Amino acid sequence: MEEFTASSNNVRRMDDFDDGESAARERQALRRMRNEDDRRFNEDFNANFARNRFRDNRQFDRNFNADSSRDQFRDNRRFDRNFNSDYKYDRVNDYRSQYRDNRKGGFNQNRDDFGNYNNRHYYDSPNYRRYDNRNNAPFMDRNRAPRENYNEGYGPRKMQSSRFQKQFQNNPRYERRPRFEDESDDDFEDRSQNKNRFDNYDNDERENFRRSYERFPRGNASINQRNEPFLSKAPEPNEKISNPFNITLENRFQILNSVQTPLYNYSQDYQLSVLHKQATKVLSNLGKKLRGATFDIVLDEQGLPCSLNPTVASPITTVYQGVNNFSIWPGIDGNRKTVGTFIGKPGKHNDVVCIEPDQLICAKESHKKLAKLFQEYLRKVSPLDVCINFSEGGNWRNFSIRSNDEGQHMLTAVLHPQELSYDDLAAEKERLKNYFQPLAEEYKISSLYFQACPGSRCSHETAPYQLIFGDETLRDTFNGLTLEISPNAFYHANKPAAQILHNTIAEEVKLSEADVVVDLCSGIGTLSLEIAPHIEKLYGIDRSKSLVEIAKKNAALNGINNCNFFEGLVEPTLSSLQDSLFDKRVVVVAKATQEGFTSGAMSLLRSMKCVRKIVYASCDPAGKSLRNFFHLMIPERRRDNIVGLPFIAVTATPFQLFPHTDHLDLMVTFERTFK
Repeated sequence: MEEFTASSNNVRRMDDFDDGESAARERQALRRMRNEDDRRFNEDFNANFARNRFRDNRQFDRNFNADSSRDQFRDNRRFDRNFNSDYKYDRVNDYRSQYRDNRKGGFNQNRDDFGNYNNRHYYDSPNYRRYDNRNNAPFMDRNRAPRENYNEGYGPRKMQSSRFQKQFQNNPRYERRPRFEDESDDDFEDRSQNKNRFDNYDNDERENFRRSYERFPRGNASINQRNEPFLSKAPEPNEKISNPFNITLENRFQILNSVQTPLYNYSQDYQLSVLHKQATKVLSNLGKKLRGATFDIVLDEQGLPCSLNPTVASPITTVYQGVNNFSIWPGIDGNRKTVGTFIGKPGKHNDVVCIEPDQLICAKESHKKLAKLFQEYLRKVSPLDVCINFSEGGNWRNFSIRSNDEGQHMLTAVLHPQELSYDDLAAEKERLKNYFQPLAEEYKISSLYFQACPGSRCSHETAPYQLIFGDETLRDTFNGLTLEISPNAFYHANKPAAQILHNTIAEEVKLSEADVVVDLCSGIGTLSLEIAPHIEKLYGIDRSKSLVEIAKKNAALNGINNCNFFEGLVEPTLSSLQDSLFDKRVVVVAKATQEGFTSGAMSLLRSMKCVRKIVYASCDPAGKSLRNFFHLMIPERRRDNIVGLPFIAVTATPFQLFPHTDHLDLMVTFERTFK
């Protein structure tokens, strides 16, 4: 009892605490409560975070798996599509693989019946030979998937799809391997590698394979004897083929006319209908492309985006060429120095010949005589050979003739310099001068130029035209204008038809009531000077410095002062003129070459609000010019840098500039109106 009393005396009551101690105990209790709250909050937060994270991961896995499955399905579908098309092509059309496969007579280590001793007696006889892989190919294991067969080299040797090539070209799993190894001396060595190849086939299939072998007898026959009449070798990609024309000395002129003027046996009405059909097809393709891009385009009942005028015929149909470019090549008689026109394509055919233009219906008689004269010079005077291939030597390449209405001629002789020195070129020019200058008055030769071009075709800036004798330019009249023509200037071969084309373009410009006209690819100013008197200002743009200088001379020669000609590319030059054109009514005349105009130039024309009308004349409307038409007419696509109000095609007019041919020139007028 005493102990209890003593111990209980050590216990202090709350009443015995002073105020300071009581406050401390309350703070400690509050701190413990806060710690407990924090602990519970952290536990709840961690639990929620883990739960949310698990849910997010599960959702991510679900989406990832779905995307992976979708991508894999798409890739597999694309692979199967490419495989099926390429494998069908290989099985049906690849005669080269058939030729190589059938060429390997006898057995080798990849024979399908290699390890099957029971079938070996079928092939011991010389009456049997290796089976063609075309019909139910025995080397393809049907128990394996097509993908696996393709990966092991049973598909086509070349992947046809570029996208397919990019997908599998770096993957070693899809590495291409040859179908068959080289033949060994022992027909049955290493047969253990393929001993089970025939075990998966039933008796009917084996019988079919055996019968197929009977079609191709084995033996020591030559490859051609084996393959005939079942096979024919296809040409390799870089292998030239024979000339499709059977040319002889008797029919060479008839073949020349059929190549240069394929429609010369048809009436003029039929020729115009051919050109009209071509123009209809071009505009129909344009309408399809526009309808695929937007439904705002209005097409007529024929699917054309504009009205198509009748074809404008050429006033003359024979002897109309005022410009001729003749090649120098071996002729049908074997003489290497023949001046005329190719029959065949040197890059495609291996027996191309050159035919003299003696009976060419579209060439002038004076041009034929001058071509014959230059041919005599090459054969009798010049020691230089003909350049058939740049790497094989030779020099002479081509010979061009230009003439005016007065019968004066400008001649240009072009050769490849190869290894000729400056003295050698000077000696050749001297021989040309001594030969042609005494004949200048008889043949009305106003000038003779010489060009040493180190390529297929060179500009004046790359390889300057060197005047040997005579005038620097050839003077001619065009729609009442006097023009100076240089040897590198573009000048229409059919002058009467070209005058009608220029008059039609000028009428379109006059009807527009324009303040300023911009002539793209102005050349020597033939069309610019015809339009200039009817407007306030004209700007001509051409990338050739020499042609710009001659255009300025022609403007001064005709007393026209409101023309400015600029040297440079279309896009940067036109961009520099924007500040002076922004408050004007501008009409653009675009005379496109076969290359058309760049998309940047078309985008710039779209963005210039001052441009109200574009008269586009194309010599190849079905080519890249069609892309320019589409660029001008589609709605805005700011992501593709196509801004500005689109143009509307109003009219299209086909022209016949080259009679007896299917060459089409098309003029299309585009307009737009700002509100």
